[in-house]
Amino acid sequence: VFNYEFGSVTKESPIIKAVYSTLVEVEHRSQVPLPYWEIPGANLVVPRLRKFNNDLKMLNEVLDDLIVRAKSTRNVKDIEELEKRNYAEVQDPSMLRFLVDMRGADIDNKQLRDDLMTMLIAGHETTGALLTWSLFELVRNPDCMKTLQAEVDQVLGDRTPTKKHFGP
Repeated sequence: VFNYEFGSVTKESPIIKAVYSTLVEVEHRSQVPLPYWEIPGANLVVPRLRKFNNDLKMLNEVLDDLIVRAKSTRNVKDIEELEKRNYAEVQDPSMLRFLVDMRGADIDNKQLRDDLMTMLIAGHETTGALLTWSLFELVRNPDCMKTLQAEVDQVLGDRTPTKKHFGP
């Protein structure tokens, strides 16, 4: 999804630990009637808030670095050429690469980081895992990849995908 090796398949990853800790804190906040984290200075004295802020800082730094790298390698300016691009043949075939390409080099980094954070946190174990393993298996099975590409080409033709192509 991000073209970033989190290292979570073979060992414990600090990034993935930060994702889970952030999720725990968000869930905690949704159940607490008094937003004590908004009290000035609370983030300096409450250990869970210090941890949350450190974890969030780490996630933001990783995502910001990925965004800078993706933007710096965006070399196609023509939107029509980008729409026809075969992402199976791109050196960096990630969702981030696609977002940067389609939204343009001028996209606001904060908005892009927020989009990536949503994918990372909300979709890490669901959508992210499904996409990762699906793409992994498609790359390992070129015949399946060609069959899938043919089906997509049959449905879309030369049109850009729209919401109606993804279901009811």
